[in-house]
Amino acid sequence: MLTSLSIVTLCNCSSSSDSTTTPTATKSVSVKIDGVQKNFSKVEIVQEATTENGIARVDIHIKAMNPDNETEYFEFGIGKGDHGDDQLWAFIYVNNGILYLGAEPEQYVAGLPNTVTVSTDNRVAGNFSGRVISDGENHVLSDGTFDIALTSKP
Repeated sequence: MLTSLSIVTLCNCSSSSDSTTTPTATKSVSVKIDGVQKNFSKVEIVQEATTENGIARVDIHIKAMNPDNETEYFEFGIGKGDHGDDQLWAFIYVNNGILYLGAEPEQYVAGLPNTVTVSTDNRVAGNFSGRVISDGENHVLSDGTFDIALTSKP
């Protein structure tokens, strides 16, 4: 009996040491706003099947809210399967009813630098940073990351 337990333990240890597992998406947006770290962990996702120039695609609309203050949130879109620099669109930051847009719309579709590093059927992830503005008032976004698990199909 002791020999059987040893074999089971060895088998269990060897399978748990597999280092090729994919990290699990957390469904969150994390960012420093004017140097203050914030986590937007209440996330709503809408996947919309659409056709553009005769080509079928899926647009992912993300709204990430501050769980302690739902009047503070981010919204942005990503095309499923699109990855690389400047892939976010319709990027906004809202705080207490004031809508802020990226300060560099002539350079970036989202108005600020961004990179989508993962865009699959199950997950989108990436980063962003830059300034957002509204009627002369601005905020600096730094170290912005998003890692969103996609659980349903359009």
